[in-house]
Amino acid sequence: MNFLRWLGLIAAVSVFASCGRSTSTMASLEIPNTGSLVLLPSGVSPTSLLIKAGGTISISNEDTVDHMVASNPHPMRSDCPEINTPTLRPGTTRTVTMRPMAERCGFHDFLQPGNVSFQGMITVQN
Repeated sequence: MNFLRWLGLIAAVSVFASCGRSTSTMASLEIPNTGSLVLLPSGVSPTSLLIKAGGTISISNEDTVDHMVASNPHPMRSDCPEINTPTLRPGTTRTVTMRPMAERCGFHDFLQPGNVSFQGMITVQN
């Protein structure tokens, strides 16, 4: 009987010791201040990006052809003009700074507006 009480006590201590613990951390809840988009022969990666308002995004062309990242809608590029880039030659990178406000920025390749492989969404949060 003494052994069963001891075993019960160990089980109870284990349960109480694990209470309040979480596998997620506060760091996982933070919105990143920087991000990157890479233009590859197969398309843009990633196709969706979460970034903090006022954060910066590095846009790199690792393809063999020119690309021009442009905000939706085509051809006005007016939703989030801060992501509009000049023509990015292969091997070049451009850094853009997001406005200090929450917004959703759909984007596409202005030189290939119908190519869904080069379309995506940037979500900006405060």
